[in-house]
Amino acid sequence: MKSARHYLLLLVVVMNASVSVVTQKKPPPDQTPDSPEIANIKDSNLVGGCGCYFQSLPESRRRSDRFIFGAGIDEEYAWMNIDGKDVKLTLVASSKSSVERIGTRSYEKYRADGVRVRANYVVTRVCKSKDENCESTSYAVTFSITNGGRKSVIKGRGTCGC
Repeated sequence: MKSARHYLLLLVVVMNASVSVVTQKKPPPDQTPDSPEIANIKDSNLVGGCGCYFQSLPESRRRSDRFIFGAGIDEEYAWMNIDGKDVKLTLVASSKSSVERIGTRSYEKYRADGVRVRANYVVTRVCKSKDENCESTSYAVTFSITNGGRKSVIKGRGTCGC
C-alpha cells in the first residue's frame, strides 16, 4: 500500500508542477494586449500651426517635439497614435468654456471607428491680461482611451493656442 500511495503522491506533485508550468507561459505574440498602446503621432504634418498639442509626461520632461495628441485650433478633429496607427478622432462633446482660470476643469470626448477618447483637462497656466504676446493656455491632461473594450489611461501636459 505504501508503494501505491507513494506513486499517487508523486503523480499529484508532477501534475501540479506541470499545471504551474502551463499557467506561466506567455501569450502568443499575435495576441492583442489588454490595453491599447498609445504612442507619439507618427506623421507630424497631420496637425500644424495653431491648435492643441499634448505630450506624455516622460516626453514633456525631455522637452521633445513629439506629441501623443494633436488637434486643430477649432478642435473639431484630433489625432492620436493608437495601437501603432495615427487615428483621426472626431469631437463629439466638450465642456470647455471661453473663460478659463488656473485650476479650471473641463473635458472633451472624441470618437473614431471602435475608439473612444475622453480628455480631462486642468488649466495650469493662462495668459496675463496685459500680455498681448501671449496666445496660449497650458493644461495637465488625462486621456482615457477605449479601443474595442480595451482601455488605457495616460497623463500628459500641453498647450492650446498659437
